[in-house]
Amino acid sequence: MSVRRVAATVERHRWALLAVGYAVGVLVASLLPASGAGLGATGPLGLVAVDLWLHAVGYGALAVLAATAWSARDARAVAAVVVAVVLYGVAIEGLQGLAPTRTPSLLDATANAVGAVAGVGLRGLTSR
Repeated sequence: MSVRRVAATVERHRWALLAVGYAVGVLVASLLPASGAGLGATGPLGLVAVDLWLHAVGYGALAVLAATAWSARDARAVAAVVVAVVLYGVAIEGLQGLAPTRTPSLLDATANAVGAVAGVGLRGLTSR
């Protein structure tokens, strides 16, 4: 195996470790009791609640990390990353139904999906 190939493999493993670590952080944060302290009613532009912006940004970042870790370049690979991230978000929303202090939300799941699509879209625009 060439040095270049080994370096590429190590780099992918770093990104994968980051993606998995971030996903675990999202899971933990999503199941802890929600405080909501300090969050205003609406986010930027005053149109959407702050928590939905946080969902979109958080899942956008997760999608970027996952797409980078798995070197998703073609449409099929990018779509697989988006589907995986969206399903992860839906699963977490389902788990919130089991947590005594959390409530699952279709709006949160939608914001997660929007963030995942936006994240890989921005990654695609900036990696060309």
